[in-house]
Amino acid sequence: TGTTTDVEEGQVVTVVVTDSQGNTQTVTTTVKADGSYSVDVPNALPDGNYGVTATVSDKAGNSATAEDKEGNVV
Repeated sequence: TGTTTDVEEGQVVTVVVTDSQGNTQTVTTTVKADGSYSVDVPNALPDGNYGVTATVSDKAGNSATAEDKEGNVV
C-alpha cells in the first residue's frame, strides 16, 4: 500500500518488487480518490530482503518514484 500527493484519481502506479538475486515482479494499480493505492503480488514471496519501487505520473506527465531497498518478508 502507499499514498500519493497531488496525483489524480485513476492514474496508474507501477510497483516493482526485486529480490536479493535481482528477480523482479511488476504489478500495476490505480490511484484512488484519497490518493492511496495498493497491490497484490501475484507470486508468493519467500522469506528474504526485497526492494520495492513505485512510480506514478500525474495527468500533466510529471513523474515521481519512491523506493524502499530494505523491505523484509518473514
